[in-house]
Amino acid sequence: MLENDEIKRKEERLVTMMHHCMAVVGGFMGGYAILIRADFLGNAQTSNLIYLLYAVFGRDFFHVLLRVLAVALYVAGTMLYVMMKNKTGWNIPAVAIGVDCVAVLIEGFIPGSVDPVLALLPIFFSMSLQWNAFPGNYGYVSSTIFSTNNLKQTTLAFSEYLCDKDRKHLHKMKFFLGSLISFHIGVAVSYFCTGALAERGIWLNLPVLGIAAVLVWQRQAVEKEMKNAVKPAMNYVKEVSYGEH
Repeated sequence: MLENDEIKRKEERLVTMMHHCMAVVGGFMGGYAILIRADFLGNAQTSNLIYLLYAVFGRDFFHVLLRVLAVALYVAGTMLYVMMKNKTGWNIPAVAIGVDCVAVLIEGFIPGSVDPVLALLPIFFSMSLQWNAFPGNYGYVSSTIFSTNNLKQTTLAFSEYLCDKDRKHLHKMKFFLGSLISFHIGVAVSYFCTGALAERGIWLNLPVLGIAAVLVWQRQAVEKEMKNAVKPAMNYVKEVSYGEH
């Protein structure tokens, strides 16, 4: 049991590291989009849906179609996650990292003069999939692609701790604060990368994705270790049960 508990704690640490690493990726993507693509955030759909209504009211049919396509890709990313979760045995975090890598590579080749919504189509899709593939840890639902809810949850947990001094709130606060800080580390890195290399600066997000891929692989190894540790225990229980009969 002690060995199993240690393996479980190791897995939880890896999942937390993986989550915060992907928050760095999300922050980089968000900063890149704002700095290079006309101050337009590609990680979410709130502003796109607002501008979609404006395009409808202004009878700008080209941008209506373009923004509907952006919504469709964002929806497709979520649907892909659900299909993989229910219909395949694929490693979804690994797939999401692969999709992010493709999006990053494509983005670096799109000139800064291209319409920002059109240019951000790969990010709309990849960030939607990433959002679902890395939902959080310890039962905490935390986004790796934007920071508002992480700020809210950090504040709520700290406020609850001030009220009842229960240290479980500090644990929650640390997790969400880690997501918040990691996201803005990504934003800060994107500032310098895009400042030096413009749209091609996004390629410097690839090493971070590489680190995340290593963490996903390590987690998979720990999961196998956990299964191997459980089998002898189950066999022992069966032997005891048969012995009693």
